[in-house]
Amino acid sequence: MGERGLPGLECFLPAADSAAGACGGEAVLGALGGDYFTRRDPERATRRAINQLNQLDFTVTLNPREDTA
Repeated sequence: MGERGLPGLECFLPAADSAAGACGGEAVLGALGGDYFTRRDPERATRRAINQLNQLDFTVTLNPREDTA
């Protein structure tokens, strides 16, 4: 249990000797999910992916996905 009696909050409580908290920033990101930033701002994630591919000398064309429902 966490310092205040709440289960699973050990990593979210600030540590006395660390600005990142008791478990560091990686534990917080893991709790949010690996796709947190993609879900939060999908357009930004798309731009970032396109820019990364352009830097590797690829050209990118995006087409809307056809719904198969």
